[in-house]
Amino acid sequence: MYKRQVPFTGGLGQCANGLPPGASCHMTFDFVPQTAGVFVKTWTAQSDAGPITIELQGRTYSGIAGTGQGVTPRAIDFGPVRLGEVVRQKITFQNFDPSIPIVNWEYSWLSDDPSPNFDYTTTCGESLPGLGTCEVTVSYRPRHFGLEFIVLQVLNSQGIVDIDLWGQGASADIIADSPAIDLGMPADDTEQVVRFTNLGHGPADILGLQSAPSFAITDSDCGAELAAGQSCTAAVRFEPNGYGRRDETITLLTGAEAVPVRVLGGLMTPQLTVAFAASSVKLLEMTRLRLTFINTNTAQALFDVGLNGQLPDGLALVDGPPEFTPACGSPTLTRGPDGNAFALNQATLAAGQTCVIELAVQAVLSGAWQFDGAAESHAGPSASAGANLVVTVDEEEPLIRFYIPTVIKPGG
Repeated sequence: MYKRQVPFTGGLGQCANGLPPGASCHMTFDFVPQTAGVFVKTWTAQSDAGPITIELQGRTYSGIAGTGQGVTPRAIDFGPVRLGEVVRQKITFQNFDPSIPIVNWEYSWLSDDPSPNFDYTTTCGESLPGLGTCEVTVSYRPRHFGLEFIVLQVLNSQGIVDIDLWGQGASADIIADSPAIDLGMPADDTEQVVRFTNLGHGPADILGLQSAPSFAITDSDCGAELAAGQSCTAAVRFEPNGYGRRDETITLLTGAEAVPVRVLGGLMTPQLTVAFAASSVKLLEMTRLRLTFINTNTAQALFDVGLNGQLPDGLALVDGPPEFTPACGSPTLTRGPDGNAFALNQATLAAGQTCVIELAVQAVLSGAWQFDGAAESHAGPSASAGANLVVTVDEEEPLIRFYIPTVIKPGG
């Protein structure tokens, strides 16, 4: 009967001359196979410290087509998987050799951060006979959101096979189709609809919608859960308390991250400054009342800008049109019947512009006088602004003396 030779040679080598305390030596073995297969040998030697036993194993291929092992697939991407669910994939090992088994199976995980979310079972056992097949079933059960990567390394008598594995704990990813909306000026029937869409791979628990101080959510079809790929909507109405520009946030509350939407509405009302061309004038002199209107909105114009004014008793409006800068548009001036009241109307002020209107006034009574007023606009009124003017006289007015002639008659 033919006995196959085990192709290992070598032995004690440097260690044959003994080993002093604390020293080391090297043994060298050579593997020179003449036929294909898996070879195992137990090498032993004797020493005064006891026996030395070394297990030697080698494997090779015959070079004949059809020998070795096949492994498929070599990489698996489980893709998005909902938390807590289990997905399984099978890896098939096939022994192409007709007679030599595949033995010495070992499995290990290769990862900087080993994940408990991957596991495996196998039918390969201790030995896979010639032309046989077996399976390794890998399972993935995500316990947290996010991507994962790990390598399952399989070692057997035919070599080392690395199986790359990917998985992703499916999560919701909700976005608002309009991350910012502007509702403009308030109106009773003006609403804007915001759509929320789940672009993720898992469902989202919807906890509710949170309004803002000046913006009310009047209607919504967002239920208790928003499935992956689905959308829901919310209607928003601008309900300010007072005038001015509003910049606030409404929020879709979910079991994961909140989804904010910036909501804007209203306009900044005009700013007004008031000044007289001179701080003091003499009686019956004329000066100019300067009204400066400022639009601090960066993208919106102000319309119907004007002012309803009442001069103090010591001042009177002089006949004639007002003077104004080009940024004011075409304002109009209407005088009241008493000469003190007036109305400026129909000025238009573009975004970020300043308009200056001047009115000619005359000092008609001496004293310290103050003018106060507030600008008007389609966005609402400004804060009140004022200016002082002192009216003086050159000197005290001369006394008027009346003399009544007396006729003195002779004798008394």
